[in-house]
Amino acid sequence: MLFTFFLLLFTLIKMDNKTRIFEFLYRNHGSGHNINQIARLVNISVGSSFKILKDLQKNGYVAAKHEKNAILYYINLNEKTKNLFYKLTLDSNRKDKKKTKIICTIGPSSNDPKIIRKLADAGMDCARINTSHCNEKSALKIMHNIRKVSLDIPILLDIPGPKIRLNNLTRPIRIKTGKIIKFTFDKSKNNELYLDTELHRSVKKGHWILIDDGKIELLVLKSKRNSLNCKALNDGIITKNKGLNFPDSFVDYEGVQEKDRFWVKFAIKNDIDFIGTSFVRSVSDIKKLNMLLGYGSLSDVVGDKIKVIAKIETKEAVKNYREIIRESYGVMIDRGDLASETRFELLPRLQKRIIDECNRQGKPVIIATQMLDSMVASSQPTKAEISDIANSVLDGASCLMLSAETAAGKYPVESVRTMSKIAKEIEDDTESKELESTYNLTFTDCIVNAISKIDSLIDIDSIVVITSGGYTARMLASKKLRPEIVAVTTKKRILRQMHILWGVVPIIIEGSIDNITNKEKKKAILAALEKGIITKTNQIILTGSVFHFKSKRTNMLEMHKVNEFLDFVKNE
Repeated sequence: MLFTFFLLLFTLIKMDNKTRIFEFLYRNHGSGHNINQIARLVNISVGSSFKILKDLQKNGYVAAKHEKNAILYYINLNEKTKNLFYKLTLDSNRKDKKKTKIICTIGPSSNDPKIIRKLADAGMDCARINTSHCNEKSALKIMHNIRKVSLDIPILLDIPGPKIRLNNLTRPIRIKTGKIIKFTFDKSKNNELYLDTELHRSVKKGHWILIDDGKIELLVLKSKRNSLNCKALNDGIITKNKGLNFPDSFVDYEGVQEKDRFWVKFAIKNDIDFIGTSFVRSVSDIKKLNMLLGYGSLSDVVGDKIKVIAKIETKEAVKNYREIIRESYGVMIDRGDLASETRFELLPRLQKRIIDECNRQGKPVIIATQMLDSMVASSQPTKAEISDIANSVLDGASCLMLSAETAAGKYPVESVRTMSKIAKEIEDDTESKELESTYNLTFTDCIVNAISKIDSLIDIDSIVVITSGGYTARMLASKKLRPEIVAVTTKKRILRQMHILWGVVPIIIEGSIDNITNKEKKKAILAALEKGIITKTNQIILTGSVFHFKSKRTNMLEMHKVNEFLDFVKNE
């Protein structure tokens, strides 16, 4: 009811002015302002300001008080007003916002609706739940806290996969160089360093073991049926749930574990948007997960379903990365495990290659691990981190992810704000991705390439996409075009999923919509106008699929001045 009322209200009064007045009073809560001050603030007449304030007052968002022969207006600071503030700032004009999306891991430092709201205000586009560090109860609590802030924030559920972790620790263990460390595979021994996977067949004397993304290095001295004896090569602290990597060994495991099946059921039951799957080795791992989600392959995924994000972090995944990208909705480059499983000096080249292939295939790509690691404990980033973020954006990343920075760090909101500033500053230097080949082009490839050419010739303000499943928006986003992409859909999950696409501003409308008639196109353009994303003087490209029953085939492209199009269809 709240959102419906304001959509109606915004058709009567220009949204920008209402938003600015509301934001000003909200950010200065506790201070009263007279109508002349407010009118000067937004550069409109006193009469228009009065009308806006009366409407806000009527609906309980603003209070008027007589003080010293003047009427002062104050914000009513309550939960209803806070929710409206978030909604208005999220949906207001986005042209000064970053195009690169930010994913935040929610954990002890941020698992509170007030903090999550601040993360969203600072630039968070998607929230991540890492199930390797929580159980069902705590995952539900995180999910509910996210949805208390907004039902539009997409959720990425990262499932454990076959990664071997130290789940048995009850206390941190300090490691000194030269110390002998013993891992056991026998649970009855009651050793805190118990591993639930027998490794004696694959891990041999002379092999390395890395803990916590390589922070602790061990050399295997003896490999026995029930244990591994290792020597510490450096100092460090081992804590619970930290992962182990075996760069010299091939550890045989099932790609989809029983614990993964549990979390897939959890995701389906709770309307999760994305599943991130760990330690993928081949396409078969993705296909098994797709089967659990109810479809045989990515080609069967049409519209409103959970999407799979494959984490590329093993030697085998590097060998098969093109096929893995093809079978997944998107990819996460987990640099911590990838550097540990391969060689760290290979990481920059691998990151660039995987990003290039994702953009070539039209898939979103997420860069993860230690992007602002220093901000776990410091309020300022290092210069190397600033360059890392900027270069990831220039390489063509769709999303940047924060892990410990927002989950367990001292400065979660500052981390998001910092990342957002850096990404926004460098985005103008991002180059559009051209088609590398004209061989075997699809309809969509041709339309996307045509849009890129048009934008290079004339000034286009926005690209408005009418989409049922998000495919056209995804393909356009991968080309890193200059104009903002306004993606109009009728499906809530598709709306949320498009939040991770580079440069895409998704909006939802009620009912059905297609690209066949001018009346339907008018609905999409009016929705973008009402949100303040486009204006009547803008030049736009309108695109989508004329045959809504034929998925993944973009075959419509029109160019319009918004006011001319609306004049032409005003009687339809």
